Amino acid sequence: MDTVDMYETTTGTWSKSGTNGPTPSSRCGHTALLSSDGINVIVFGGTILNAGITNELWTLNTSTFQWASPPFTGYPPSAGLYGANGKA
Repeated sequence: MDTVDMYETTTGTWSKSGTNGPTPSSRCGHTALLSSDGINVIVFGGTILNAGITNELWTLNTSTFQWASPPFTGYPPSAGLYGANGKA
């Protein structure tokens, strides 16, 4: 995911932006939400082509377009296909 598609709600237009840093593998069936700070998109889980279902956690800073795989404590949900609606 070294390029992301962005939709501008005020103009109704689509554009592409390059990203920085290590990038997550392309996937489907994942969850993506906007964090409560309004800056980071959180991507969790999904299916990676030729690799199967994952429970990876990634964030994309929408100010810098920098990807990160943040450390976390506890146990993530088991690998699977997820969906969510709203803010984290």
